[in-house]
Amino acid sequence: MRIPGWLFIVGVIAAIGATGLCSVISFSGARQVALDAGKNGIQVASFADFFRSQPTPIPTPIPVMATPLPTEDSSASALTVAATPEPAGPTPTLNPLADYQWNDPRQVRILLLGIDQRTGVKDDEKYFRTDTMMVVNIDPVRETIGVLSVPRDLWVDIPDGGPPARINTANARGDSSGYPGGGPALAIQTIQNNLGLRVDHFLRINFDVFTTAADLLAPGGVEICVREVID
Repeated sequence: MRIPGWLFIVGVIAAIGATGLCSVISFSGARQVALDAGKNGIQVASFADFFRSQPTPIPTPIPVMATPLPTEDSSASALTVAATPEPAGPTPTLNPLADYQWNDPRQVRILLLGIDQRTGVKDDEKYFRTDTMMVVNIDPVRETIGVLSVPRDLWVDIPDGGPPARINTANARGDSSGYPGGGPALAIQTIQNNLGLRVDHFLRINFDVFTTAADLLAPGGVEICVREVID
């Protein structure tokens, strides 16, 4: 139930009036009682007289302690301040990767090479660069698998006696120069020399293998939901 505003205001005014009326009646009654008591010979003390009649507390004196003067032999009885021992060295910082063995022989590393070779394209190229280079690390002890993607345009030294070049040319240079093991072997050696990662095996595929794998995994094609307009 909602109370109208005018009724609320009237209630507040009535409460204030009732409070004032009670105050006037109380004051008049107390005054009349005091007057009647005075006529009958009863003295009613005021609050000021009541407080003045209370005894005043006597302060307790505080003894003053004399400060002894130092003697000539005061150095012998002086307090010895112990020096704070300095730490032997800086506090070591915990490194969560300190115990991790990056070249643990139990791990298996595979270099994945995706070359730009495909059927249906007429060109004179016989040696192909790698569009994709990934190092897959399999850790049987921790039961984990990690993948490191190597940027194709990374400028590195290729250990075939030639000049520095992009890392994606290592496969083509290894095949064209007759490097022992061909392009994959030179790509593996390039990874090991520049990144310090041991590589145990390699897998090299072209676009045809990728298309075949996509057809096997998704015979009906791969559905792509494009949410924006592509110019």
